[in-house]
Amino acid sequence: MIFLSISSFRNSLSKLLKAKKEEYFSVRSDITKESFNKSFEEIFLKPEMVRQRKDYKIIKARLSNSRSKLSKRDGFRIIYLISSKKDVVCLFYIYPKAGSLGQTNILDEDMANYIEEYIKEYEDKTLICHDIVNNLSTNKKHLCNIDSCVHEQISCTTND
Repeated sequence: MIFLSISSFRNSLSKLLKAKKEEYFSVRSDITKESFNKSFEEIFLKPEMVRQRKDYKIIKARLSNSRSKLSKRDGFRIIYLISSKKDVVCLFYIYPKAGSLGQTNILDEDMANYIEEYIKEYEDKTLICHDIVNNLSTNKKHLCNIDSCVHEQISCTTND
């Protein structure tokens, strides 16, 4: 499985890691441990779906915050796209529900912006690959080897 991210995800992750009191310090390991340490089928069949098409889903999943000892309900929300055609997960955004950077939800327009950002970064080949096993480390390679079927399916969603 290939794990990618758009700039919004990397920026939100960076912001959490720089927060005072280190209240979100565990975010990388929490993402790896709770969300993606599973088979493709387990990830694709997650019930917390935001949008669905035939071959992909956009999912908003709950993650615990192990640093602050917060449950999934009060921990993080991670938004990502998963494509069944190419075994690809693209991380869109992550935010905490509690703490100094806590937010209650994201807006529909934010979701549309993430999809547009994904399309642009796909076309510009600026999506970043992540090593999910090693706490989301990046290998600094841009996406170049996934054919356009993922992009073509996603571009339909901006007209919803």
